[in-house]
Amino acid sequence: MLTASINSLVSNQDGQEIETSRTDARVTFKYSLPKGWFAFPELIFFSNNEINLNLRSVYKLGAGYYIFKTNKAYWGALGGLAYTIEDYKLPQPNRSSAEAFIGTDLNFYNIGDFNLALNANSYPSLTEKGRFRADLALDIKYDLPLDFYIKVGTTYNYDNQPGDGVSPSDYVFQTGFGYEF
Repeated sequence: MLTASINSLVSNQDGQEIETSRTDARVTFKYSLPKGWFAFPELIFFSNNEINLNLRSVYKLGAGYYIFKTNKAYWGALGGLAYTIEDYKLPQPNRSSAEAFIGTDLNFYNIGDFNLALNANSYPSLTEKGRFRADLALDIKYDLPLDFYIKVGTTYNYDNQPGDGVSPSDYVFQTGFGYEF
């Protein structure tokens, strides 16, 4: 199964000269194996000018196990190795590191008008002593009549060794109203 997503946020505030821009994108290919196991490569791209990050590229190779999987929901545990390259704005030095990762992926869909997706991963570094990163995404969607929907979501990123003068936490809370074809 091939999945891809992209989320982009651009925000301007009165009295602020610099606009906020944040983009994250991912491409994942899950290959099903016998007895509830799966293997996958995943590419993740993330940029955020609030934390002076031009681009974080994460190349993952892992395996997982479905704790349960039905035609309305699944929950999987996963782990593997990742290689991360980070391109920061000056004066931050660029970084690259090998990381292990462990995570979970929970998705409830086709449950009436309700959908819920949760994805959480932790990345202890193998090459940078004491570094730890974590990513969390939660989306809740409710289908309205006539193919309209409302959606609420949050994304949280944590790095215990961010660059100088950069917050270790970054988050977005979003709401939306849309139409499905």
